[in-house]
Amino acid sequence: MIITVLNVSEPQKIKTYFTIEVNYKNEKGDTQGKKLMSFSAPSVYATMKEAQAGEQYDITVRKEGDYWNWVEAKKADGASKPVGSQSSSPAKSNYETTEERAKRQRLIVRQSSLTNAVAILTVGAKALKAEDVKVLANELTDWVFEEEKLVENKGSFDDFEDDIPH
Repeated sequence: MIITVLNVSEPQKIKTYFTIEVNYKNEKGDTQGKKLMSFSAPSVYATMKEAQAGEQYDITVRKEGDYWNWVEAKKADGASKPVGSQSSSPAKSNYETTEERAKRQRLIVRQSSLTNAVAILTVGAKALKAEDVKVLANELTDWVFEEEKLVENKGSFDDFEDDIPH
């Protein structure tokens, strides 16, 4: 696994051996820590004791019992991509542009309009025609976006037949 060192603690003497704590980011960008002891993997301890913040290391791990132990550590050659990045290209914003947001919003409204057109036309119909659904969906979409090209003025309330008994 490739790690990026965040910091390495000063060696602490415990009876007859030394320990250090390595804080790092893994390949997924998660921050983790590993306690290393001078007697368990002397070469890993010696390598990581000299590690500097920002450096990358290729760590070989092996499961021993219930624990994953670091058995080899070597400085990464720089050919691998930085930890937590999507690519080696310059940073790119993850936020939508105004145009992308407007396009996505239009797609959402169109999908909703299709669903509603099917629901409206299904009432009392034996079979739906795709063209009828598209026409109604476009009318609904245009109405939402207040585009008058397909939506015609159907008149006013005064144009309705008087259905109230006298």
